Amino acid sequence: MSLTPDLLTDFERYLERGLVGGELVEYSIYGNPSVAEGAATELAIGSHGRIVQAWNHKDEHERFIRSVFERLDPLLDLDFVESTPSGESDIN
Repeated sequence: MSLTPDLLTDFERYLERGLVGGELVEYSIYGNPSVAEGAATELAIGSHGRIVQAWNHKDEHERFIRSVFERLDPLLDLDFVESTPSGESDIN
């Protein structure tokens, strides 16, 4: 995934809301057992159905991603919760 201006703006917006108090932010980690490890598949995410190349994550990558959110949680007034990879999360 590349850091586009839209993505950075969205993330900045969540951080700003978290700094003023108690925002719940859902994140999801893509995984598809029918796709090979490290392989990508097209996935429509969000209410606009934006098509992205979703990469399958290995277990150690999923643990790392979760650890990032666990470490950020106490530093920001944001509550990160993992949700299903439906594409409707705040961070996919």
